[in-house]
Amino acid sequence: MSRLSQRVGAKPALREDIEFMALTGERLRGWLFPAAKRGPALIIGSGVREIPHSVSLSVPQDCNNSRTVVPKELMTPVFAELYYEQGFTVLMFDGFSLGASEGEPRNHCTIERRIQDLTDAVTFLSQHPSVDDKKIALWGICSDATIMIAAAATDRRIGAVVAMAPPLNLGGKPERREPILELAMADRLDQMAGKEPMYLPVINEDGMSPIGYELGLATLSFAEAAGVIFDNRMTVRSLVSLLSWDVRHLLPKVSPAAVLICTPELDEVVPMSDSRTLYDTLEEPKEFCIIPGRKHFDWLFDETRGQFQTQVDFLKQHLKL
Repeated sequence: MSRLSQRVGAKPALREDIEFMALTGERLRGWLFPAAKRGPALIIGSGVREIPHSVSLSVPQDCNNSRTVVPKELMTPVFAELYYEQGFTVLMFDGFSLGASEGEPRNHCTIERRIQDLTDAVTFLSQHPSVDDKKIALWGICSDATIMIAAAATDRRIGAVVAMAPPLNLGGKPERREPILELAMADRLDQMAGKEPMYLPVINEDGMSPIGYELGLATLSFAEAAGVIFDNRMTVRSLVSLLSWDVRHLLPKVSPAAVLICTPELDEVVPMSDSRTLYDTLEEPKEFCIIPGRKHFDWLFDETRGQFQTQVDFLKQHLKL
């Protein structure tokens, strides 16, 4: 076990390095923060599927202000600590082919595979002695939040989802679609001829993703400063998965799992109207929470951590804690 970075006045969280088997035979590896006694469990996603959990580091104290654009992927262990203090067993893990986990080709991250990985993670937690298998929830940011909502539509062991700024459309900017599809067809021909898969950067030199979302170069610089190896690439076929997948037909099927959607009021990456449309398509039970005066990246610096108590109260209600 090792200790996660400590916050003033907080009980330090014990972190275990763990691994569990995917149904397809790969070892998926991650961090587990086991609660002191048997109770609820939470799977926390890193925000961008292609960024491994090991890059999800606590932001240095000198960056703790709302003017600094610090990517959300660097902050998720803060929530692991917060939920650990509330009695949750928390799991963060690298998906298939990412980070410390097994899988070939490397950094091949389809939505369908992410949902399978989440299901395998639920199976792992349901068999852990610190977990009540009737009280398992998911917590995700941005695209991973949308995928977690979809996972709840097919895995009835998931009792609730906390979704931070989930986009309805994961396909990115329309002008990026045709160039990616052209690359994908060329990649397909190359692989049929025996060549290696084609890759693109997760974060380009301008801080943008291949589908046009701003992720920020700070992700790379913070990972480098922390000595974390981040393989900044993803297969082109991963992007095709984003372009060809639509969550809308699954949304009415998520119930009876409860969904809390939290969206920053001034979100410039995932407009609040987008998250609201997603919310309106869901059946009850559900709640919609607005984080006032915040944008897509800066709400994590709020002293309430994106209205954390609202999230805890929601999970306690719907997991019957």
